Amino acid sequence: MVDYDVVSGEKTVHTTRRPFHVVALLLAGLCVLGCGGGKQATPGSNTSAATGDGENEVTNELLFSAVSQLDVESLGISTDPESAISLINQAFVLSTEEMGEITEAASNSWSGLLTEAERNFAAGQEFTTRDGLHMWDALLSRDLAYVASGSGETELEQANALFKFVVRNLTLADRHPSDLPLTLQEIWMSGHATAADRAWAFGSLLRQLDIDSVVLTTADGDDAATQPFLVGVLLDGKVYLYDPRLGLAIPAADGNGTATLREVLAEPELLSALSVSEDRPYPLTAEQLKTARVMLIGDSAYWALRMRALEKAFIGNDRVRLYDGLQDDADQPGLINRVVQAGGDVWDRESVSVWDYPESQLAGHASMSLSQQDALRTVKDSWKAGWQEEGDDFSRQDGFTSSSQFAARLLQLTGDYEAAIKLYVQIGKTNRDFQKLQSGQVVPQLFPQESAGVGFDEGDQAEKIRKLENTKRFADFENRPAAVKEATLKGLEQYHATKIRQYRSAANDASYWVGLCQFELDKIPASKNTFELYLKSYPAGSWTTASRYGIALGQAAQGDYAAAAETLAATPESDPAYDGHQVQSRLWKQRAEAAIDSEK
Repeated sequence: MVDYDVVSGEKTVHTTRRPFHVVALLLAGLCVLGCGGGKQATPGSNTSAATGDGENEVTNELLFSAVSQLDVESLGISTDPESAISLINQAFVLSTEEMGEITEAASNSWSGLLTEAERNFAAGQEFTTRDGLHMWDALLSRDLAYVASGSGETELEQANALFKFVVRNLTLADRHPSDLPLTLQEIWMSGHATAADRAWAFGSLLRQLDIDSVVLTTADGDDAATQPFLVGVLLDGKVYLYDPRLGLAIPAADGNGTATLREVLAEPELLSALSVSEDRPYPLTAEQLKTARVMLIGDSAYWALRMRALEKAFIGNDRVRLYDGLQDDADQPGLINRVVQAGGDVWDRESVSVWDYPESQLAGHASMSLSQQDALRTVKDSWKAGWQEEGDDFSRQDGFTSSSQFAARLLQLTGDYEAAIKLYVQIGKTNRDFQKLQSGQVVPQLFPQESAGVGFDEGDQAEKIRKLENTKRFADFENRPAAVKEATLKGLEQYHATKIRQYRSAANDASYWVGLCQFELDKIPASKNTFELYLKSYPAGSWTTASRYGIALGQAAQGDYAAAAETLAATPESDPAYDGHQVQSRLWKQRAEAAIDSEK
C-alpha cells in the first residue's frame, strides 16, 4: 500500500500486511473459555481438569464453529450473528466469578456515564445478537488496522496512516441511506460515511492498536454527530487533533505533522486558518476547546465484562480488542482514568462522557423495524453481485455468495488490491452483458439452461454435453422469426430484472474502486485514467466527488500541487466534502506557490 500525505505529498510505501482470520484461531485459546453444560471453569484454567476430555473437545468445537462464522470473510453474507452467538452461549456459561465482580466504584462510574439500558446491557452475562454485531465490527477493525497502519514506526505515524486510510476509503456523506442505523461493517463495505461514521471507524481502528482516542466537541453541544467536533488521539501525554469532516489532520504550525490540542490552544489561528472563507468560518475555536466535552468512543459491548472473558480466546496473531472497560482493573487503569490522565490540566473527570453515536447505531440496528430491514436489504443488494468466468453459463451462478462484490471489497480493504481489481473487472463485464441484453443483443450465457438430464458435477463429459446442447440451442434461436426472438429477449430481460438492477449498482461501485485500488498500488497514471473514465461514464454517479479527489491525490503525489488544487476546487458547494476540499485545495495552492518562490 502506498500512502501520500495530503498536505506535503510525501510518499510512503507500506509493506502490505495480510490480516489473520479467525479461522486460524488456536484451540489453546479456545480452552480459556471454560465449558458449558452447567460446569464452570475460570478462564485461563485447565478446563480438562474440570471436565472430561470429551466434553472439553465438544466445547472447543462449538467455540471454533462460532468464531469461524464471525470471520471477516463471512461478514453478513453467508452467516448471521444469531447462530454464532447461540453456539457461544452453548459453550460458554459465564459465572459472576468468571466475569469479575462489578465493584461499587465501577457501578458508580457507570451510573454517571451510561443509561439504565446501557448499564443492564453491559452487566449481562449472556451473549446476545448485538454482541455478534460488536464482534463483527471489532474483528474487521482489527484486520483493517493491521493493514492500514502500514510500516509506521511510531504510534503517531500509525495513527496518521489510519486516518488517511479512513478518508480514502470512506467518502463523505451527509446521511445514511434512508437514515438507517448502520454497523461499522456496513459502513466500510458501502464506502460512504458521515463525519461521525469516520470518527467512529477511526477510533475503532486505533483501539485495535491499543491507542486511546476521544471526540472533542463544544461544551453546550447536545449531539456530536451533528455538532462540530474533532477526534483527539492520546499519545505520550499529548492530544493530536483530526477533523473527520474536512478529512484532514489539523496541520501543525510549521505545516508539517499533526497539531496537538495544546498547540491549538496556544495558537488559535491553527484552527481559524481552516476556514473556507470569511463568511464560512471554521466551526470550532480554540476558546471552545478550552472547555470541550470529552467523549469516549465505543459502545456498551466494549464495557461489558463478558467481552473481557471472551477476548481471552483470541491469542497471538488472532488477538482482537473486544473489551475496553471503563473502570480500573487490578492490573491497569480503565478507559475513564486513562483519558482523564491524558487531559492533564486541560480537562477533568467532569468533562468526560460517553459518545452516544456508536451506541445509537448498534442499538438501533438490533431493533430495526420491518421497513428498515427491507431498506437495508436494498442497500446490501449489490454486495451479492458475482461474476462469470469466460464461457460459463451465468444461470449456474444463482445462489452463490462467496464470489461477490462483497468479497472483492473485502479484498480491497484488507490490501489484496490486484485480486480485488480482477473481481471488479469481472463484475463490470457481467454488467455490460446485461446492458447488451437490454439493447436487444443475444448473450448466450444469460439464457437459463434447459438440459435437466445433465448434472453440473458429473465431470468433463457432462460439461462437453452441456456446451454442445447450448451451441445447438442458440443456432436454432437465431433461425427463429424476428418477433419471436424479440419477445424471448424481452422475457429474458424480465427474468433477470433483479440481477440487472443489482449489477448496475455493483458496476458503479466497482468502476470507482478499481481506480482506488490502482492508486494504492502506486499506479497513478492508471488510477487517473480510471477515475476520469468513471466521471465520463457516470457524470451523476455516487462516486463523482470521490473520483475527483482520487485524481487530485494522484496529482499531488506526482508533485503537481497546482493541478491538484484546481481539481479539488471544482467540488460543488452542495457536496458534503466541499469544505474539506476547499481547504485542501488552498493548502496545495500555497505549497505550489511556495515551490515557485523557492526556485526564484
